[in-house]
This record gives sequence, structure tokens and C-alpha cells, in this order.
Amino acid sequence: MSVQQVKSALEMFISEPNSRAVVLKGEWGTGKTYLWNMLLKQKKESISRKKYAYVSLFGLSNLVDLKRAIFENVVSSENADTNGDFKSLIGNLAGVGQALERAVRKGVKVTTDAASIPFVKGLGGVVDAISFASVSDTLICIDDYERRNSGLSGKEVLGLISYLVENKNCSVILVLNHSQLSAGLDEYFQFNEKVFDYEIEFAPTPDEAANLVFNVGDEYEHRLLTNSIALKISNIRILKKILYFSKSLASVIRNYPEPIVTQVLHTLTLAVWSIYSSDPQRVMIGAIKELGGSGFEAYFSNKDDSPDAAIKNKVSIFLKEYGFSNCDELDIAIISLVEKGYLDAGEISKLAEELAAKVEHNKDIQMLRGAWSVYRCSFKDDEDELIASFESALKVCLNKMSFMDLDSVCEAYRGLERNERATQIVDEYMLGLTQQGTVIDKRSLYRWPKDKYLSDALNAYIEESKAEKGFADYILPYVGTNGLNSEDYLKLSQAPVESFYDFFSNAKDEALHSWVLYCLEFGSIRASEDVSQVAFRNIFLKSYEALLKIRGESLLNKMRTDTYMSYQKIYEALKEQNAP
Repeated sequence: MSVQQVKSALEMFISEPNSRAVVLKGEWGTGKTYLWNMLLKQKKESISRKKYAYVSLFGLSNLVDLKRAIFENVVSSENADTNGDFKSLIGNLAGVGQALERAVRKGVKVTTDAASIPFVKGLGGVVDAISFASVSDTLICIDDYERRNSGLSGKEVLGLISYLVENKNCSVILVLNHSQLSAGLDEYFQFNEKVFDYEIEFAPTPDEAANLVFNVGDEYEHRLLTNSIALKISNIRILKKILYFSKSLASVIRNYPEPIVTQVLHTLTLAVWSIYSSDPQRVMIGAIKELGGSGFEAYFSNKDDSPDAAIKNKVSIFLKEYGFSNCDELDIAIISLVEKGYLDAGEISKLAEELAAKVEHNKDIQMLRGAWSVYRCSFKDDEDELIASFESALKVCLNKMSFMDLDSVCEAYRGLERNERATQIVDEYMLGLTQQGTVIDKRSLYRWPKDKYLSDALNAYIEESKAEKGFADYILPYVGTNGLNSEDYLKLSQAPVESFYDFFSNAKDEALHSWVLYCLEFGSIRASEDVSQVAFRNIFLKSYEALLKIRGESLLNKMRTDTYMSYQKIYEALKEQNAP
């Protein structure tokens, strides 16, 4: 059934005056509940029942819990697009109170404790019975059938549905993932024909799923729709995650040039699909990160007849058809944000800076892209035209190229046996770095160049141009990471206590706590050799002693440093080890 057909069937069900029981089934993530809630929001005035209740079986232990959950979540049909809340629960309880009063007058015994507790879960069995008895003329959605607790049998669930339909004038829809049920074993297959009038299967196409989630009229979201259809994504959960990340990025990228917005959303869709989808056809994020560099070959086996080589070719073709031919620094930044699973202000600001640099970079670098188009777009014997295109681009953008760009150009020139010119290009590039006074941190390079001459030149440049580091440079690059650089932590361990004191006491930054913890954690690290272990001990002792000095300066600082006093025992133990 198409999405429109499913919607029509569901609308007919909710407006049917006679009580019915139906099943809405589909694979995980197809958006069954999402579609149902959307329909209720759009068509709640069509509901023929006076009341509505939504219940998930996930976490419910038995039939009593299910009955209670239905009662607790009953709302009026005009509020069917909202969940039951405290106000609606109080209203439901008021009705129970009246019924309970009538029951007491008729001589039904209710314990004092049970009758005195104003919440349903604390009431006695009699009150539970009266509560559920009040459920009638209600449209009920029971979700997550396949995730119910083992203490709640399928027979009990279906029996209750049958009772509600036949005796309480209720219409019930059961939402389930039929592929998660054991065919022939689950009691659903034994009793479903006796309970349900019909089944509605929801299996949206990628086009239908995208149109459910994205606003087609919004130019920004329309890009996401186009991308997701190209990747054949039909899982609503994945599409909603794409939408979530894109909305977080919107304030950063909306005002940038069209090519930047297009690239960000193009990569974002691919990254979310790769990282979060269970689709067996998805491309692994590791392969995506390496595309366009030497690491892509290394990611797969180099044997042409191996299964991995076949997969590599399939992945290359797939990504090329999607329009993703090279993973650059901007793509890596987007992928990094998706991998973390959230976007914070700091990351967004960092991305904005990278985007700004990318815009400036692209003004001239587009000529280089044009040269690569000559290379990729035909099989003509046009080497002279290709080299002429590269040379024109190099005149404009040589010193604006990234190391990845330069590495690719070197690969092309050396592949055409123009080694002397490739070497000359590298020399001109390195001269430009020297003239600009560019400082390069080796750790900041995502992909090291594979061209040997460029690699050697870059290593030599880094060694020659190393700037004298300040104290903070031995700490800040490593905070929040799992990396350690032996050269840096050995230098940090040689700094006096006063340097730690000055660094902490002069700081005025939200990240101060993280900086302090980074230094204190050295007290718990165990190294494989003595030199590093001594360095770790010294960093901890000096940073802790600096904190003790700050702690003694005022009552306010005493309060501020209380949180670090849990390291006192480690300090005493290491101090004793350090004693002569």
C-alpha cells in the first residue's frame, strides 16, 4: 500500500462508528507510530470515539499494568494529538472516585490505605477494576507489541483487545514490527484472525518516507529530501536524525554560498545514513573518510580478485553516483559532528570558521576543480589540455591549496612522468609557506601526504619552523582527547609549580575545570616505562600543589577547589614515593 492508501485506511478506521480492531504493521524504523501520530494531529476531528489513549507495551510487566496504563493515558478525542498528563489523570481519577463512592455505598470493602492514595499505582485491586471499567467509547493505540515483557503474553494482549472492542465500544489499533515475531510461535499468529478485522502494512518507498519527514516547500529541507532519495533511505528514524542535525546546522550555514550549503547537507545525509543506519547496503564511514586519498586503497585489500577488492569497486561506484568523489576537511568536520551524536555551540562555531575558510578557499580553488574535471570526464588523449588546466590553476591558487590538494596534483604529475615539475611545484608551495610564516601542527593534518618528496619537505619544514611553545600549548591541545605526545608531556613535567599556578589562577574560561582535571588525571595513569611514569607523577604533584596554593588564598577559592580534594590520597601516596 502507498502512504496515501495507508492514510486513507487509517482515517476510515478512526472515523468508523462501529468498534473495530486493526493492525498497523511494518519494519523497524519505517515510521508506523510517526504516521499514526501525524494522522491524529491532522484528522482528530474525524475520530468517532469520545476519548483516546496511547499505550506502549515496552516495560509493562503484566495485564494489570496494561489495563492501568490504558486508564492513565485516556484523554478527550479533541486532545488526541497530546499525551495523557497529570491534569487528564486527575480528571480520570475524579470519575473513578465517584464510581468508588457508589461501590462503597453498595457495601464493597476497600482498604483504608488503598483508598487514601491519590495515584492509580497505589490503589487497591478493587479501585484498579473500577478504573479500567471506566474505559469505554475510546480509540486506543497499543504500540510496541514485539517489545512487551515476557510476563505479558500475546494471548493476554489480544484477549484484552477483543474484550475492549466487543464489550466496551472501543476501537483498537495494534502497532507492531511483524518481522520481529517468531512465525508460528508467537500467539499473535494463533489468534490474530479472531481478533482483528484487517491488517494495514506500512512500507514506504524512499520517496514517500522523505516526503513524510521533510518540508518539500522549504528549499533547505528539499536538499535533504533529494539526498535521502538518492541514498534510498526509507527509515523514518534515520530521516528524522538527518533533519535534527540539519536544523542544528541551519543557523551556521544558511547564509553561506550555495555550493557550501549543498556540500554540507550532501555530506551530512551520507554520514548519518552510514553511521546510524542498519542498512546492509550502507557504505562504512571509514571508507567515506578515506575517499580521495591513499587510505582508501588501504581500507580494502589490494588483491584484484579478492572479495574486498570487489567491495571497494562497488563502494567507489556508489559514492561517485551519489556525487561524493573526495572527502575533504569540511566533510571530515561534518562527519565528526555526526559521530559525536550532538552539536554544541563550540563545535558549531568551529565549523563556522571552517566554512568561512572554505568559502575563501573555493573562490580560486575552483580552477583546480576544473582541471580535475578534464581528467575525470573523458577517455580522450588530452594530456596537454589537462596539464594546461593544472598550470593555469596553480598560477592562481597554489598557496591556497590544502596538502591533500597538493598531494593529488603530485600524484597526477608523477603518474604522467612529469616528476621534475611535480618536485618544482612542491618547492614553490613550501617557499610560500615560509614567506607567509605558516606554523603547522602535524597533529592537525587529517591525512598525511603519500608523495614522498612532499612528505619529506613537510617534515623538514615542521622541524625547522617549530615555534617556542607556551605553557598552555602543552595542555590545551590534549584536553578532551585520548591522545598524549611524549615530547609535550615530558616538557610539561619539567615546568615549575609556579607555571601551573599562573596557568590556573590567571585563567578565565568555562573550560578551566577540564584543564585542571586533565592535569590531575596524570596521577592515575600507568606508563609502560619509568621515564613517562616519573613525568606523569610530576605533572600531578605540581598541578595539585598549585591548587593547594590557590585554595589557601581565600574562602571563595577554598569552595572552588573542594571538588579537587578527592585527589588528596593520591597526592599523599605519590608525594611519599617522591620523597628522597
